[in-house]
Amino acid sequence: MCRGRRKGQIWNAHVDVKNATEVGLGWGVTDDVTPGGIKGYDARITLTLPQRAGDATVVKKSKNETVVLDRDASLACGPNNTIEAIVTYRVSPNNSGATGSQVLVKVANNAGQKAPPTGGVLGQATGQVGQDITVKFVIRGTCA
Repeated sequence: MCRGRRKGQIWNAHVDVKNATEVGLGWGVTDDVTPGGIKGYDARITLTLPQRAGDATVVKKSKNETVVLDRDASLACGPNNTIEAIVTYRVSPNNSGATGSQVLVKVANNAGQKAPPTGGVLGQATGQVGQDITVKFVIRGTCA
């Protein structure tokens, strides 16, 4: 989880998916330059995995992040040891000092403060504060 006061900081919750990888679910409000601006927002992050995917556990999150783990039978545990997944973010202001409107979200494997330089980012998107932002991605792993 990156914490900072600079424009463009990304925070990320970490979810460990059994028989797969630890996934970083990153988000940031890119146009808020208020000191401590990221603290002015709450993020609700819903990670949806196939029914047959291994257990998933939230292993790290900040107090302004809510992480929900969900299952969907329509998602595939595909060939070649891949697991289809969807993550939806909703970033909302939690105080009157929040001034940003632009949100950047990223999904990375091997969660940490920075994704590996090559192949680490599995998907990303941009959107608006207060709206759902959805990223579909695939992780390497096996299903039960």
